Amino acid sequence: MRTRARPRAVVRTDVHTHPAVMAWVAVTGRRDVPESVTVLRERRAPHKAIYLLPRVGEGESGVFAKRASATVILTERRIYEEILPALPLSAPRCYGSCLDGSDGWVFLEDVGDQRYSRADPEHLRLAARWVATLHAGAAVSGSPQGLPDGGPLRYLQQLRAARGKIHACLGRWHFAPAEVEVLVAAVALCDALESGWSHVEAACAGVPSTVLHGDFRPKNAMVRSNGEGLQLFPIDWEMAGWGPPTVDLTRIDLDAYQAVIGAAWPRIDSATVVRLATLGRVLEAVAAVDWECESLRLEGAEYRSEAVATVAVLLERLRMAARAAHVLE
Repeated sequence: MRTRARPRAVVRTDVHTHPAVMAWVAVTGRRDVPESVTVLRERRAPHKAIYLLPRVGEGESGVFAKRASATVILTERRIYEEILPALPLSAPRCYGSCLDGSDGWVFLEDVGDQRYSRADPEHLRLAARWVATLHAGAAVSGSPQGLPDGGPLRYLQQLRAARGKIHACLGRWHFAPAEVEVLVAAVALCDALESGWSHVEAACAGVPSTVLHGDFRPKNAMVRSNGEGLQLFPIDWEMAGWGPPTVDLTRIDLDAYQAVIGAAWPRIDSATVVRLATLGRVLEAVAAVDWECESLRLEGAEYRSEAVATVAVLLERLRMAARAAHVLE
């Protein structure tokens, strides 16, 4: 949720009138206004923002104030206030949330800035046990009301959305011949994947559905020592959903995951876990292509060119993942 790679803007005057502070006071009823507000992310259209309110949480810890669409806030509220507290899992403290028309706020504990690392075997095992406990525990209660679909249909819709964005932009903007070639190849790959989507659905058949983080990666997970060992704190649950475990398995120790999940789901053996993780790489690549295609709509030609270059890299990743998962022959 935070990076310290570059200096951040800090608001120090009229802090009590800052929207994040006003929402914090309204949600918590507290009068402990922070001495400053650090801007971590701020976008006006759509209105998405993350601020740090220093020393207003328990034990004078910092608090993240996140503003997002009402849909995102409702999803995160359900995760932080209903699902995670019911399971034996480490999680950031949620101080509350509120809706404000089409947008809203959620306030979360600052759990530090040590990111989860894929290069650390201990982190991989820690994440595997955390994710397996989530999947096994959440599956028991059934689909939480209102949680978005996180299964193959979500990614099929994203595949179609990416293709639609490309078609729209090819008809609107001028692209260099090499860029047109990339975008035409992207459309062709989307067509081929849609034709073979039954393989994706078949790979998920018979696998229990559960709560998924949906975007589990180093930037969305922190680790912290509690004096006895490391704890994992996945954050940013905007892509959370309900579906078979796939995308959550791409950056964890699969043996450690199977050791935990096997006790709850005896029919899910090591080969099945590997198959689901392999499929997860396809689905997360589809989501990445769709997300990047948003930038094709930007007015600046330089931004669109950067997006095409990124799409070219993602296409190769998607093609390789799809072949490994036997979605493409």
